[in-house]
Amino acid sequence: MITSPLSKHLPIELIFLVLMVLFLPSLEAPKTIFWALFVISWFVVHWKQGKLFIHWDRWDNLLLLCMFSAFLAAPFAGIKHNEWNGGDNIVVYMSLLLLLKHSDYNKDHIIFLLKTVVISTFLATVYGLWLFLITKESSQVELHSVGHVNHSAIYLSISLGVGLSLLLAYWKNTTWLSRLACFFVIAVMISAIIMSRSRSALLMVGLLMLFFGYSWRKHSRQPLVIFSVVVVVGAIGLYIGKADVVEKQMLQVESGSVMKNREMIWRSALLAWRQFPVFGIGAKNYSDITEAKMRHWLEKEGKNYDNNKYLPYPHAHNLLLNTLVEQGLFGFVLLVALLSYLGFRLYRAWPSEKDSYDDWAIWMAASGALFTTLFLGIFNTTLHHEHGMLTMLLIGLWMMHDRQKMAG
Repeated sequence: MITSPLSKHLPIELIFLVLMVLFLPSLEAPKTIFWALFVISWFVVHWKQGKLFIHWDRWDNLLLLCMFSAFLAAPFAGIKHNEWNGGDNIVVYMSLLLLLKHSDYNKDHIIFLLKTVVISTFLATVYGLWLFLITKESSQVELHSVGHVNHSAIYLSISLGVGLSLLLAYWKNTTWLSRLACFFVIAVMISAIIMSRSRSALLMVGLLMLFFGYSWRKHSRQPLVIFSVVVVVGAIGLYIGKADVVEKQMLQVESGSVMKNREMIWRSALLAWRQFPVFGIGAKNYSDITEAKMRHWLEKEGKNYDNNKYLPYPHAHNLLLNTLVEQGLFGFVLLVALLSYLGFRLYRAWPSEKDSYDDWAIWMAASGALFTTLFLGIFNTTLHHEHGMLTMLLIGLWMMHDRQKMAG
């Protein structure tokens, strides 16, 4: 087991992991390179030490199945196109969960990684805001490597959860200067989410504050009261200030189209799933669901295509529906089992007053990531590339820490 403090020798695979996290929201190529180096070095180091998956349990079989689910479903895909190229994303983020679950880094290493998540996201956010507000090179607030504004908002929400976790856990044991720096970083992230005009991500900000405040009530009820006031005052301020995200919502309410596009996309998704219910259309084949195909499928069902009911779209704007369409009931059941397993484990491990602040920070960061993935997954396709990697990184770090904690 690695027990050296952070100031001493860092394992080579951990160095690659830190570098991956540092580049994760900013640069595509370095992020991928350092992920690959982390995986390769992890296997080499653990093989040499004779510690290759020595803590394997029955739930790891589920993780392994989920990792390769897209490839297992590919031979039976209803649409033949990119199904063999669509599983790499799942392999990448599931590998982080599986390998970290079987790693042995100490608390200092884990907390350092959490801080790196916050710092790297802050730097990527500042660059995104620079392009959006100053140079006008971007029409939306986006993190360079993450891309589309909705996916950037998801990534920001998960990272915000990490920042709030660290702020809450170490409030009493840090200086005012560190507190102010953390406040500033969190404020920048929230500002970026507001400017992204993502209504679900903005709602997620409030839910995370309330969730962490409620979780911390065993220590003190003060954070719950403060976060509640911040949420209420913030909502009133956005309404009075006529923020773009509020105006967007009000316009859709007035026109009666708050969820119209989502409903059309989801109806189209269910139509596609009904054609290939067991193994789906194949990972990365969602964009092949064209209007022509939908017209054909509806004709077979004795129905007519209606532009007001169906909408071709590159993805389902819903995590579970997207999986259901691409991997059928096979992938859907595996995903539900995985999310249920992770949620149950985190719930059962809810920290007590006796647990250390490190325990709380690591647990809250992982719980916030899963909560964000589940909630935003109702409206968008979460567990996708960068924010999928970030989510599994945080949960994997907690699972490793929890195993070590249980072992004493």
